[in-house]
Amino acid sequence: MVNVDVAIIGAGFSGLQAALDVQNAGFSVAVIEAQNYIGGKSLTRDLSSSSGIVELGPTWINNVTQPRVQALVDKYGLETAEQYLGGLSILYTPNGVAHSSKYGDFPTDVPLEELAKLQELSNVTDTESQKFDLENPGNWIGGEPPSIADVSFEDYMLSQGIEPGSFGHTQLTAASRALYGLDPSQIGMHFHLDYLKQGQGWLSLTSDHIEGAQYLKINEGVSKITQRMAEELPEDALFLESPVTQIVQENTGVTLHTKNNLEVKARKLVLTAPSHTYTNIDFIPALPRSKRELATRTTRGRYAKTVLTYRSPWWREAGLLGVFSSVNRGPFTTSWDNTRPEQNVSALALFSCGKEYDTLFSRKTTLERQKAMLDYLAEIVGSAIGKNVTDKAYDVVEYLEQEWYEKPYIEGAPVAAMGPGDYVQLAPVLTKVVGHIHFAGTETASIWKGYLEGAVQAGERAAKEVVGALKGNAAA
Repeated sequence: MVNVDVAIIGAGFSGLQAALDVQNAGFSVAVIEAQNYIGGKSLTRDLSSSSGIVELGPTWINNVTQPRVQALVDKYGLETAEQYLGGLSILYTPNGVAHSSKYGDFPTDVPLEELAKLQELSNVTDTESQKFDLENPGNWIGGEPPSIADVSFEDYMLSQGIEPGSFGHTQLTAASRALYGLDPSQIGMHFHLDYLKQGQGWLSLTSDHIEGAQYLKINEGVSKITQRMAEELPEDALFLESPVTQIVQENTGVTLHTKNNLEVKARKLVLTAPSHTYTNIDFIPALPRSKRELATRTTRGRYAKTVLTYRSPWWREAGLLGVFSSVNRGPFTTSWDNTRPEQNVSALALFSCGKEYDTLFSRKTTLERQKAMLDYLAEIVGSAIGKNVTDKAYDVVEYLEQEWYEKPYIEGAPVAAMGPGDYVQLAPVLTKVVGHIHFAGTETASIWKGYLEGAVQAGERAAKEVVGALKGNAAA
């Protein structure tokens, strides 16, 4: 039996930040984690072929727009490196046409009318997103709702003249799958607009430059942050491989029961697990109807990340950026250069999201998936710059993959998304306290939902809630 002031379910960025804030306020904590590692969806792995590392979870931060994560980097004395921006990026359309462009530019072979529609959609959605009150989800600043109805992202694209098969439709579909792990038809526009504002707009969310979410990599690895955070907790405060199966609420607090027979009593609970995993836990009494609907009506992202390491960054040598985007044709949606020159690691990270996830995991073995990924990478490269380079795509040193959609107790990435018509009803429920249970995790963030910054912010908010409640109880 473990007795503490506050129990935290989940040892990712959100749970660990909440634990440290509660501990710093003078209260005892216990962090209960289902996995055999800390970090949640952040997952840095050592390579077998060298002393280097790769990221199988989130990779990038921004030192200006994401100050909480940057503060952790500074606190623990870690170093960062800018994302590589040299060379041409490739967008491969469903009909097998490769469009190439320098970073930040549009391809010159796309009709100007198509580009104008894409730019107009970006401008309008950025503007309309400013009407969302992020501190009071489901409400509008000034009381004026957005002019864009809560239809699907797909229907909105079509209403703006962006037709399937066009450059704009391909790019926006790839963006939807990369951002949410879901197709545009599954995303409600109000959820999307909320996400845009939280991430400071289209450019911020999609850019790898100084203003963007993909600007900096952490040299020591993202997991180094959570390792250092965990070191600040007492040794007996962290319980790994302890999936929570039951939460019992009583007047004085909560009792948690885990699959490995751990029992934890606490005055307050911070639950950082994704909302779609609430169905794995027996709540006594049952969660309110609104929380149950949140757990069952949102859609979890279909997401996997594959990292290929090579002896050298052959794509750079061929004048390519390492960004290969495609929809409805092969087993991955997009890619990024994950090379770490300081560690002599040359790597590409391939993201299989939405339909591409389904395509990849229709192959049942690792070898079948590896062949599919390499064949498709070679196809795109060959179509873009010629077949004289394609052999280099097959010269892989290590092949690592992380499947997030079926990973127990996480079951999708980056967050569960709301469909058309659901935002006003479900968004206010995310952070609503239920008795002694407070809710965190990046899904509940009011800024940078789906990112490390959002996870930290949500942990801070939940910690503030429970500390306030405990001090109020003590005063009473």
